Amino acid sequence: MLSQDLVDHVRRMTWLLTDGDFEALVLWCALASRNGGQTTADGPVQAAQPARPTPLKDLVAATGVPRETARRKLERLASQGKVDRLADGWVVHLQRLDPSLRPVIGESARLIHEAVAAARAALKLE
Repeated sequence: MLSQDLVDHVRRMTWLLTDGDFEALVLWCALASRNGGQTTADGPVQAAQPARPTPLKDLVAATGVPRETARRKLERLASQGKVDRLADGWVVHLQRLDPSLRPVIGESARLIHEAVAAARAALKLE
C-alpha cells in the first residue's frame, strides 16, 4: 500500500509541473530519470554529463502512454519550456526547472525511497 503522503505529493507535483496532467508528469519523470539527473533531499541536481535524448518509442515503452498521446503531451511540455525535442529524441534540462520546485522534487525522492523500503520490508526482501 502506498503511503497517503506519497499519493498526496504526487497529486501536488502533477499540478505544479504539468497543470494536472498525470500522463505528462509520468513522461517528464521518465525523461528526467533517463537524462541522468540525480535527485537529493534538496531537489534535482545537474547531471555531470549532457542529457542524452530519449526517443519517443522508448518513452512509450517505458511509460505505457500511447504514442500519439505521448507525442502531443511532450510537444505541450516543450512549448512550456519543460522539455526539448532534439533530432534524436527528447530531453529535460534540470537547470531550467523553477527553483521553487526543487524541494518538491527532492521530497518526492525521499517519499518514494521510504515507500520502496517499506514495501521491501513487508515482502521480506531486505
